[in-house]
Amino acid sequence: MAYLNKDDLVIIPAGDSGNIQSRVVDVRFRRYRKKVRDRKTGKEKMVTKSMPYAVCSVFLGGELLPVGTEFLIPGYQLRNEVKAGETLLVLKETYSAKFDGQWVQKILAESKEKREG
Repeated sequence: MAYLNKDDLVIIPAGDSGNIQSRVVDVRFRRYRKKVRDRKTGKEKMVTKSMPYAVCSVFLGGELLPVGTEFLIPGYQLRNEVKAGETLLVLKETYSAKFDGQWVQKILAESKEKREG
């Protein structure tokens, strides 16, 4: 999983139509509950964990996405690369950005409110 920072460059390989380039404008976390086994007692208990999501804004999308489109990418889908002294985040395998869904719209709205207000 990549370490997410604000203003990192995100490159999404899009095949023959070129790459989608965007910047991380905010990092949000989605909390979830998971069962883990306690090492001392051996019993299972519920713990709360957090998954980082990068809120990205497109600045070069070619024919695929208009400039200014915002979307989410889960942190575990990105890997760090360094080119020309700048940290790049590259999508590992397939295009998995999230644009729609109730929780996606909620996170994007909260992020926009935080940045503007």
